[in-house]
Amino acid sequence: MLSGNHQDIEAFKVKIKAGCLLSFNLLFRKLSHKVFQFSYSFLHCREEAEEIMQDVFLKVWESKHLLNESKSLYSYIYVIAKNATLDKIRKNKSQSLHLHRYFDLHEDQFIALPEFQQELSDTTLVIQKILSDMPAARKRVFELSRYQGMSNSSIAEYLSISVKTVEKQISKALQELKEKLKNNEIEVCILLTISFLSYSFF
Repeated sequence: MLSGNHQDIEAFKVKIKAGCLLSFNLLFRKLSHKVFQFSYSFLHCREEAEEIMQDVFLKVWESKHLLNESKSLYSYIYVIAKNATLDKIRKNKSQSLHLHRYFDLHEDQFIALPEFQQELSDTTLVIQKILSDMPAARKRVFELSRYQGMSNSSIAEYLSISVKTVEKQISKALQELKEKLKNNEIEVCILLTISFLSYSFF
C-alpha cells in the first residue's frame, strides 16, 4: 500500500495528464534533485546527471497523455531514470548487455522495495561489510545519505562540513563499493538499484 507521501505524488498524475503545469512543477520540485543525485552518484559528472534529470521530466511532460492511472507515477519515473543512467553508463564505459537484461527481468522486484530488500538480504550484508571497513567519516556520510534519506545540504549542516565534502565522501564510498563488487555484475546491478531506492524522495 502506498504511503501518504506516495499518495501525494500519485495525486499529481491525474492533473499532469490533464495538462496541469502547476502539478508538474510541484512534482519536479519534489523529485528532480533525487533523480539528479541518483545519476550523479554513478556518472560522477554533474553535466550528464543534469541532462538526464532534465530528460526524465521532459519525457514525463511530453508523454503525459500516456500516463496510466492504474500504474505508479513514482515507478514510471524510476524506470525512465534507471534506463537513462544505464544507457549513459553503457555509452561511456561499454557496460555488459547482461546488466540491462537483468534490470528488465527483475523490474517488479526492484520497484517493490520491501520484497527486493528481503530477497537480496545476502547482498545487503556484503555491502554492509564493505561499509564497515570504510573510514568512519565516509561511512557516516554515506549512511546519512542512503539509509536516512538526508540531502547533501542537510548532511553538511548536521556534520558541520561543506556540501562539496559530502559529495566527495559519497562519491568515494560508491566508487569503493563498485570496485569491490566489480567482478559480480548482479551485485553491481543491485547496488545501482539500492542507490536509487534508498533515497528519501519526500
